[in-house]
Amino acid sequence: MGANKRRNAEEPREGGANRPPPQAANTNNAVLQWRRHLLLVVVSLVVVISVIVHLTDFREGASDQAMADLAVGPGVRGGQAPRNRSARARYKAVAYDYDKTLTVVDVLVYTRKRLHMNPAQIVDLIAHGAKKKVDAMVVDDWFGGAARVEALRAHFRALRGAGVALWIISFSYSEVIEAALKHVGLHKEMFGTNPVLLGRRELAKLHKTQDPRSKQYWIAKLMKERGWGKSDVLFLDDTQRNIRALAKTSAVMRVKGNRGINPRDVTDAVLVSLPVEDADEDAVDGDGP
Repeated sequence: MGANKRRNAEEPREGGANRPPPQAANTNNAVLQWRRHLLLVVVSLVVVISVIVHLTDFREGASDQAMADLAVGPGVRGGQAPRNRSARARYKAVAYDYDKTLTVVDVLVYTRKRLHMNPAQIVDLIAHGAKKKVDAMVVDDWFGGAARVEALRAHFRALRGAGVALWIISFSYSEVIEAALKHVGLHKEMFGTNPVLLGRRELAKLHKTQDPRSKQYWIAKLMKERGWGKSDVLFLDDTQRNIRALAKTSAVMRVKGNRGINPRDVTDAVLVSLPVEDADEDAVDGDGP
């Protein structure tokens, strides 16, 4: 009898050979629980980071768009011309002076006093100089910075999109003007494939240097060739004597402030917004601006 009791005590109960001790089972459960918690934390972090990235991109995009609207004015976004036929042009052409009109400085004075270079040397510098140095001169010093260049780009697109021809009539050297416009990417935006760019040498063939009658002659000639009248062309210049001379030939706008045109103001002066119903009728009829 005692032997049987000892044997029964020594023999393991049925199924007990594979059962882990209670302490080990508790440890395994704790490890599994910890792993689940860790996985949840990692997934939560990934979701939070993704949301932050998307919110940051959205805010940056909204900020960039607001800056673009501020630079180029209403109705012109991302440098695109308004193609919704919501505006018509008051003029068939706009003729710009260059120095202190399209640029914010007198480029002739700048190149003579600061660089001591002739026009050919300036053109060569723009074409072959170090980009950083040329950008600092042309983009920043001449045109007033990258934001203003983009505002000019949007302005040119808006006017050309409405069918307005764009000309430059300037006492600056045409080769320097052309090189500078190409460097900042505005030459094609302004002229397309048919540039009208008259500079110092072309104007000097008629009268002495910087005689306003030279500008008056060329604008009158361009208008006559196209059969246009005084109210069809707007001339912009920063010099009062040029404005007085051209007032006999075309509509005029004096550029004030000594920092070139405000592209938004000129766009508003040239383009007339149409009532919504008129714009809708144009879209249906397919009439051009």
